[in-house]
Amino acid sequence: MASPNRQWNRCSIQTRFTYRFLHALRRLRLATRRQAPSALSTPAPPEKEITYYRRCRSVKRAAYASMASAVGTRRAWSRAQLLRLRRPAAAAAQVQRGGGAVRRRAVVAEDGGGNPSDETTTEELRQLVPGGEVMDLCSLLDETAHYINCLASQVQIMRSIADLFST
Repeated sequence: MASPNRQWNRCSIQTRFTYRFLHALRRLRLATRRQAPSALSTPAPPEKEITYYRRCRSVKRAAYASMASAVGTRRAWSRAQLLRLRRPAAAAAQVQRGGGAVRRRAVVAEDGGGNPSDETTTEELRQLVPGGEVMDLCSLLDETAHYINCLASQVQIMRSIADLFST
């Protein structure tokens, strides 16, 4: 964690993500308190397990939504992530029809054929990056680099939050 005397850049993605993520966690905690059963009724173990997984999914969704909204609509992966979180059915339909995004261009090697393992790796990368299904290779690599940097920041911030509250 940073020293207390350090000036925070309020415009940085990390600062915006941290603020939005903590705000989302607070809303989840308040919603959980409102939905909590009374102290007299204890849920069965399978219900506890379902509640645990629901809470994990909610935290994961909050982290992705916070990061995508911190980045804004400047990046294709954040637009795709926000669309997927807000309207899951509409996001799937937009990917199927192309969604107005840049269509993939076929890249033909000069020797007449491409390496099949490169094509497989590219397709796997397209599935990992939100919105990568409809990008050309150059845009995909650019978006992937930005997405990896944001995920690394997300992990660093979540570790800092966990360290702060575990002591």
